[in-house]
Amino acid sequence: MTRLHSPDRLGGLRPCSTSGQEMPARTAFGAIDCIATIFVLLLLTGVGLPLLAQSRESARSTATKDNLRRIGAATLVYAQARRQLPFGTFHDKESPNGTCDPRYHMFHSGWTEILPHLDHADLFNRYARDLSYRDETDPDGDGWSNRRITEQRPPVYVDPAMPVPEFPPHSGWSSYAWSGGNNSYDNGGNLTGGSGGTHDGAIVNAKQGPVRLTDLSDGQSLTFLAGEAHYTLKGMKHSNNAPELAGKPNTGQTAWGAGHYPRSHLSTNTPVNTHVSAHSNPNLADWYRQGAFGFRSSHPGGCHFVFCDGSVRFINESISPAVYKALGSRAGGELVSEQ
Repeated sequence: MTRLHSPDRLGGLRPCSTSGQEMPARTAFGAIDCIATIFVLLLLTGVGLPLLAQSRESARSTATKDNLRRIGAATLVYAQARRQLPFGTFHDKESPNGTCDPRYHMFHSGWTEILPHLDHADLFNRYARDLSYRDETDPDGDGWSNRRITEQRPPVYVDPAMPVPEFPPHSGWSSYAWSGGNNSYDNGGNLTGGSGGTHDGAIVNAKQGPVRLTDLSDGQSLTFLAGEAHYTLKGMKHSNNAPELAGKPNTGQTAWGAGHYPRSHLSTNTPVNTHVSAHSNPNLADWYRQGAFGFRSSHPGGCHFVFCDGSVRFINESISPAVYKALGSRAGGELVSEQ
């Protein structure tokens, strides 16, 4: 009687010949083996390296977009609850007698304000708004000072594509900055309107007064809210203000807890992805040519931005300066296609 099958060594079945003799076992070569072999061949021939890099960049880009979407959603919740957008800097607010508010130079940041809407209410509730972000006192004795709070790095504020800074100016370094739009400056190129200048974008200093969603007459979908500000600067060094860092490479200044321009918010005067910066002093006439004041990323070809409607888009570094500045302003009346 002819056997159709006989047990193999693993307890399964193996085909036999019609003559009753067992056929030699065939080595299985499935789809996974095939894919792995092709991948190895591609790597060996050099074709797979660009594909691997492309895949990695795609994953980083997705993570960036997710962070910015969360930031946009949190800011919209804040704006609807407070009936205004957060300030880039909560300072320079003058009292009726012309003297500065006690919070002057406290530099409270708008990034702190949206923490409760990013699942970080614990940090927000511990923050003392009447003290500097660098203050080390612990008013309520809970072990948390403003300095300790702002030295934290909430994951949503850190882009996985950004190189880890070697000598950051602040332990709470981050990857994103608010968009102040365009700074005002005089014919000599110097900033006007005091410290940090006067911005025409969605996020401004407290001294300019509140900006509401209804003030964005250019359209929420055509006005930047925030963008990438990676530690990728070249040519700039730390000053003597921080002796332990003096002379060391300063690849960026973005720090979410510091309500300074250009640490918490940037402008669209500087072309996107300007990675060279000789200095970070906005009072010099060529400040708008310095990368320290512009949006920049580690992604090839441009930067991701979240707009005031919560949408996220990639802005190519080849964008014309006029269109770029138009997207920065909140009520410039420029004609910009949503395409």
